[in-house]
Amino acid sequence: MVQNEVLKRGLLALELVKYQQGITLKEVMNELNLSKSTAFR
Repeated sequence: MVQNEVLKRGLLALELVKYQQGITLKEVMNELNLSKSTAFR
């Protein structure tokens, strides 16, 4: 179950980058409520 959540968050991050070209890592972190270490993975 945990792996599914990780995959979902990863796909959401990719969608953000796809549709919001130029989005920064900080903006992705804020949008998805991710910690810095999680976002870097």
